[in-house]
Amino acid sequence: MSNKGLEAARHALAQRKASGVTTKVLTPIQRLELNPTSLRQSVNAMCYDCQGRGADPGVIGRIRNCEIHSCPLFNVRPYQDKTNKRETNA
Repeated sequence: MSNKGLEAARHALAQRKASGVTTKVLTPIQRLELNPTSLRQSVNAMCYDCQGRGADPGVIGRIRNCEIHSCPLFNVRPYQDKTNKRETNA
């Protein structure tokens, strides 16, 4: 099965790289600074900050496996496994 949209995006990315255009990866905190009124960006930045601000490469895994069930953002944290969603005591 072919995905024409994905192929087109990959081709466009390859063209940008070939022409010398670089893309910058932003941290969740930098994304929040660009859009300070976004609730989703606020939650993402808070979880990122709580888990060490990317001090090591495993920050996404730490957010996904967060065990701080008392955190008010626990149920809305990013990178959750949607198939194995944990339930907390309300």
